[in-house]
Amino acid sequence: MSGVAIRTRRSIPPAEIKTPKEAEIEIRAQGAILALLRKGRADLKRQVQVIRRILEYSVRGADLVDEMRERGELVHSGGGGAPPEVRGVLTLAKLELDDRRVSEWFSLRDNGAIEFIDQAIADSREETFRKASVNWIRDRCERIAREREAKKAEAGQPAYDNEMRHGDLRDTLNDLIGQVDAIITDPPYGEDFLGEYDALGDVATRLLMPDGLLAAMVGHAHLPDHLQRLGHYMTYRWCGAYLMGGAGAVVFGREIARVQWKPIVIFDRNNERRRLGRDAFYSADREKPLGGQIDGWQQSVSGMIDIIDQLTLPGQLVVDPFMGAGTTAIACKKLGRRFIGCDKSADAVNIARQRMAEFV
Repeated sequence: MSGVAIRTRRSIPPAEIKTPKEAEIEIRAQGAILALLRKGRADLKRQVQVIRRILEYSVRGADLVDEMRERGELVHSGGGGAPPEVRGVLTLAKLELDDRRVSEWFSLRDNGAIEFIDQAIADSREETFRKASVNWIRDRCERIAREREAKKAEAGQPAYDNEMRHGDLRDTLNDLIGQVDAIITDPPYGEDFLGEYDALGDVATRLLMPDGLLAAMVGHAHLPDHLQRLGHYMTYRWCGAYLMGGAGAVVFGREIARVQWKPIVIFDRNNERRRLGRDAFYSADREKPLGGQIDGWQQSVSGMIDIIDQLTLPGQLVVDPFMGAGTTAIACKKLGRRFIGCDKSADAVNIARQRMAEFV
């Protein structure tokens, strides 16, 4: 039966695929061909060639998702449909895709699945041919990436330690898939930035380890929106209180005379839950306006130290996708945590690097 004949439809070359939905259609078609080949016990190399085509379409799908998100053409719909301000914009649901599928594409692309299978073909690795499936290759490539970073650490080259990157969280952190212990961040709060919480939830599902958690300091005014958007992607765990030093701020629009705490919403993947400490976090210092080159506020180092100390362990990898002036980075350095942060503002990244250089 090794010479079984399979009639196939004409496939579209990956480079000619125009939408993620087209990529998924080709993946399913190739998957059906692979199932027939296996049923007919076709030659293993022929099966691997079909698997390689599936990988090509997966990588193309990941690239197209990135491109659409960059152009603002793709948002997450969640369980209740697209939010009002993005109605008419495409969602994964409208493309007949879901977050898990897209995460698989990103993992295959960012962990070098095509390079892995090409090397196996070049070396005629029969054992790999016998084991090969898309899921097996994805798991294998993720493990290789983790082992590579562990070897760097053992050799005295800490994997992903104290890096500050200029760029958007949507495309600057893709090399960290499945390797992050905690995302601890202070995103912008205003109504104009609500879409950033969709991006944060999406990135968190891809970057976090099975027992990883997301802790985001958020504003009170749009707390329901923050919870809803992040909840589309992850499982709500708890809401902590960040108690600020100083007299507190006045919120005129809500007639609040003095705000002395902020919510810290905590989400996880609901897989393996680690035990956390207390749910109140304390700052001994006041926030400071950044001024100068960048807008916003600089969180106190003492407050961020308390948050990181309660939610993580020494040596773990902490990511801040809205790094700002780098307070999270300094707190991680003081506590012996590894850190990676990014920010869209080049000025903010430069300030963070200067602060870290002065601290070191």
